[in-house]
Amino acid sequence: MGTTHELNDTSPQGGLRLVQRPRTSSLQEELGSELVARLRACADELKTAFPELSTKAVATDAVRLFSRALLPKARASGRPRSGIIDNACELLGSGVPWRHVPWQVLPGFARMSPHDQSDARENLRRAIYMRERRKAVTNQEQAS
Repeated sequence: MGTTHELNDTSPQGGLRLVQRPRTSSLQEELGSELVARLRACADELKTAFPELSTKAVATDAVRLFSRALLPKARASGRPRSGIIDNACELLGSGVPWRHVPWQVLPGFARMSPHDQSDARENLRRAIYMRERRKAVTNQEQAS
């Protein structure tokens, strides 16, 4: 049984040290014999159907593509988009006057005190401004 090494930064000296952990003895144990057999059968079928896979570069590209197809899609980085801001931008884009937008997109806006309404309007206005600004920067970067 072989060993693999991994870095561990929790040593008392504060530095990095290598920690050995046991490696599993085979792919059969790690993935299960049925999955390994099926993957090998698929690989044999692909090699027969596509002789160009005998080239290392093409085979490497094919493996990368296959692994991307197997792995779940990465979530978008950053903060999730707000539906309220999306709706407000759509309304403003369709010509609805700004003074009507908070009444239509902010839940409970009618029940808020005038001071809270003012704060909510200002927060919405800032959020829309920042969204448009980020969009403009992104479009400018893509054009370059």
